[in-house]
Amino acid sequence: MPGIKFITSGVSVTLQDNGRYGVQHLGISPSGAIDKRLMHTVNSLLGNCLNHPVLEFALIGPALQVIGNVKFCCAGKFNFNINKVDGRIQSGTVDKVYTAQNGDTITFEPCKNHTYGYIGFAHNFLISPDFKSYSIDTRSSLGPNSGKVFQKDDIIDLGEIRFTNSQDYKSVDLDPTKVIKVTKGPQWNNFINREDFFNKSFSITTKRNRVGMYLKGPAIKNNMKHDMMSEGIVKGAIQITPNGKTVVLLSDHGTTGGYPKIAVVCDEDYEKLAQMPFNHQFNFILE
Repeated sequence: MPGIKFITSGVSVTLQDNGRYGVQHLGISPSGAIDKRLMHTVNSLLGNCLNHPVLEFALIGPALQVIGNVKFCCAGKFNFNINKVDGRIQSGTVDKVYTAQNGDTITFEPCKNHTYGYIGFAHNFLISPDFKSYSIDTRSSLGPNSGKVFQKDDIIDLGEIRFTNSQDYKSVDLDPTKVIKVTKGPQWNNFINREDFFNKSFSITTKRNRVGMYLKGPAIKNNMKHDMMSEGIVKGAIQITPNGKTVVLLSDHGTTGGYPKIAVVCDEDYEKLAQMPFNHQFNFILE
């Protein structure tokens, strides 16, 4: 039976698909791949359905030992090597399908000027979904692997290689943009210096995970005299904390929250923002 064993853990490696929907009223976030463009790329190249689960990692991938023969594809902007059991090293590039053999190891170099990378397989995962999704939500400890990131010595069992044909795919531009489009949030009018949100620049900090990302930028003040009642929130919502800091909610966000929301990132720019590297500077613009 084919499979993969984690020789090193990489950073924040989880299994993700399009996410789980229709259960947010139960307190379960949709989760799902941060960058669905790249997830769909590897699945298209492997001939999978677009919602087929993939491995997602942040900044640098794991080292994987191959069990049996494994057909895979990567998406992002990084290099990797297939270290053959006979000592040869095969250099790998993204957006191309490879077959690794029993005992080979796959090692990854860091992402270049972006954050999330993806590894897809032309195999079924021999695991069970939760609420019809294979996405791992570490905040809720939900999904395969007990809802946790993969660690050294973990093993994922795979089905046999499925003989399918590659489909057309659109190449993804991962160069960081200088502008992110948003719509006004429900509490927009409650912010005193709300024009600073558009007139001044923000940058990416290291305080980020799949739940959300803190931005460095102007302190945004509000005129609310008391705490808000908690209300439903969505992916891409931009909250302002009591001390004026800006937080963008990502795929594993909670289902409700009490911080006022100044704006919401437009769907077409969500992945562009989530992929931005540390210290990258940009501006918000109104859609």
